[in-house]
Amino acid sequence: MRTSRPLALVAAAGLVVLAGCAQEPTPLVVRTGGVDRAPVEKISPEDDARQRAKGVVTGYFASADGIFDNPSADPGGATLEAVAEGSAKTVASTRANRLILAERAQTGRTEITDLTVTSLDLTFDDSKKITVWPTVRLSGCIDRSALKTVDASGAPVKDPALRSVRATFSVRNTSWPSRDGWRLSWFKESKTPC
Repeated sequence: MRTSRPLALVAAAGLVVLAGCAQEPTPLVVRTGGVDRAPVEKISPEDDARQRAKGVVTGYFASADGIFDNPSADPGGATLEAVAEGSAKTVASTRANRLILAERAQTGRTEITDLTVTSLDLTFDDSKKITVWPTVRLSGCIDRSALKTVDASGAPVKDPALRSVRATFSVRNTSWPSRDGWRLSWFKESKTPC
């Protein structure tokens, strides 16, 4: 009888271990220097690119709004360079300069809604004449309903540029494989309102 009891305990312990394997693992918390830290969840390069591209698009419009609202801001400065390049940067700089020359400002904030990734290509190829950069294409709505243009006295001015429309966006990473190199390259507004 005594030999079967240790065997039964080993069998019971084995069942507990096996039952524990079938459950979802709980996040591991590592104690480091008196601070509890959960492990960093690793995401795929594709998911990271999607998230960063969406952040760049919304960041671009937030940066542009800040420049348009402040006549003393640098229209092509570091704020814009952190999120834009190419024609997207030119569009914002040109609008800012036009507002400054007309002694106007734009108040309010642009909202980007229904932002969806339509294509993703993380190919990088610099072996040809034209370098192929990782690119994310998106579509969404540029909602400008909360914006208004005002003159130097603060009076509202009619501004046809402030219409809410659907648009496509192209975000690329010219610092690949750095995760921080994503910039809005261009966007194209449609005539379709949103």
